[in-house]
Amino acid sequence: MKLFNITDNNNETITVSAETGEVIETAASDIPKTPETGEVIENTASDIPETPEKQTENADEKKAKTLFFNAREWKPSKEYDKTVATRSFITDPFGKLTEAYMIGDWDWHWSQIETAELVLEKNTDYEFVFWLNGGENDRNQETCRLEIVFDADNENRSIYNLNRNFIRYERHYKGWYLYRIPFNTGDACYTKLRFVAMAACATVMHADEPESYVDLPEDPAPTGLPQRHNIFFGEGFPRNARWSKDAFPDMKEEQQNKADQNTFNEEQQNKADQNTFNFDFFGGADADSIRRTVMERIQEELEDEFDVDDIADEVAEEVMDNIDVDAIRDKIIQSIRDSFKM
Repeated sequence: MKLFNITDNNNETITVSAETGEVIETAASDIPKTPETGEVIENTASDIPETPEKQTENADEKKAKTLFFNAREWKPSKEYDKTVATRSFITDPFGKLTEAYMIGDWDWHWSQIETAELVLEKNTDYEFVFWLNGGENDRNQETCRLEIVFDADNENRSIYNLNRNFIRYERHYKGWYLYRIPFNTGDACYTKLRFVAMAACATVMHADEPESYVDLPEDPAPTGLPQRHNIFFGEGFPRNARWSKDAFPDMKEEQQNKADQNTFNEEQQNKADQNTFNFDFFGGADADSIRRTVMERIQEELEDEFDVDDIADEVAEEVMDNIDVDAIRDKIIQSIRDSFKM
């Protein structure tokens, strides 16, 4: 066993185990000495390895203290007259009733909720954990942030933008983002936490220790959309936006089906147009003129006697006067070539 000698507060030399840190009762002859001079090996307490219990204690002291969001400890700020903020119970992504705060709207109104002045330990590391939903619009013109104010010094407040992935979140689950925001109190006597939103609704609710969600199923956040999921909409996203089809696969499939149907209809119409006999094909013959001639001749013949031959002759003459035989031939040949894609 390796031993060390240290001097205690009473200036007395004691021997301890280097492995366990325990005091060893030993005779003076057993005290370790250097081979060359025979002097006692002196060590300070800092050279003694920490016991597992001491290591755990020190680790707990170094770990940041956690602050949790509690909706009842927050209130709308008086700084903005048009603050939109509602505290209510909602069904959280885990299927439980949770009290949350929804702040902001889709207009240009600044909305803000905040805590009272908190008395926290000075020069201490803290972390604020919470779940956030929404906080973005499809114009990329919103505000969604956390502010931390020390000793009412608003000018030097700390600002954390929570939208557009400015700050990495811990986890995403069913449209909700888990955040862990670290800060140090420094010499401040008072600390105030504040959420600010504008031009987009944001909802904040309680979160447990981030480590408690390690077994939560992986749920990557959606990509390629102009805004985050928002519980303001029944399905998380609007169905009447220009980009809605990107959020709802069923809409994309429906639009594709409509496009395919339109293409089919156009193809059918083109085929029908190719097979349709019209008077324009016959050198620009005037259908109305021919019809009037037929009716006039029928009426004239009926006034005297019904003569089918005369009517037929008149109709033939009128038609022939309006038909360009050469043009008809050329168009027929061209039509045949087009139909066979010659």
